[in-house]
Parts: sequence; structure tokens; C-alpha cells
Amino acid sequence: MERYTLDSCALIALFKTEDGADIVESLLSDATEGRCIVFMHRLNLTEVYYNHLRADGKELADKYIKAVENSCINIIDEITSDLMYKAGELKVVHRLSLADAVAIANSIKEQAILVTSDRHEMESVEKSGDAKFLWIR
Repeated sequence: MERYTLDSCALIALFKTEDGADIVESLLSDATEGRCIVFMHRLNLTEVYYNHLRADGKELADKYIKAVENSCINIIDEITSDLMYKAGELKVVHRLSLADAVAIANSIKEQAILVTSDRHEMESVEKSGDAKFLWIR
């Protein structure tokens, strides 16, 4: 069964109906129907929260997070030693933000394809073969 990890920009695209929202919506529909598994690390969900908190206010930001927590998305709360080391390595080698490094490391850990629009930031990781990506735009 195919496995996917969502980066924050994937959910932001969905909630703001941006380009690529249809891809994320389709994946979540497939996950709801049991045709794939979707993961997201809570650190990346924090990015979704503060993005909407800043742009839309607390009420809507809280609503979006509750919807995610009650959805088919498997939220990963832990930063294990293995995840920490891999994220640290990715951050240094590819000059990523910490959140992007955690998203990629979590994707590798879960043997999942990372769903993102952050092509510019993560293209070097794809070229290295360290992780697989589904670009939503």
C-alpha cells in the first residue's frame, strides 16, 4: 500500500484552495477509503497552525487543526533519536529549514513519499535520491 507524508504546504494548499489542493484532497480521499496511508509530523502541523493563526485568526486556525486531528492523517508526535539524527544530517547537507528536514526525515522513516510544493528547498534531496517526492505544483 502506498504511503505518503504531508509537508505543511500541502495542507496549506488544501485549506486555502491553492494550486495542488486537488492532489492533496485526492490523497486524503484515498486514505479515508483505505487505499493509502498518510502521515504528518506534528512539527509540520505547527507550521500549518501558525500560518492560519497569522492569516485567519485563532478560531479558524483551531478549526483546521481539529479537522486534521480528526482525519485519516496519522500524526507523528515523537522525535526519536533516529529522526533527530537524520533530520540534522539533512538540514546540514541540503541547507533546509528544521521543519523541512523533519518532514523529509519522517518520510524516510515511514518509507513514504513526501507531498510538498517546496521544490526549490527540497530539489537537492530528490536529486540525491535520499527521499521520494510528489510535487503538488
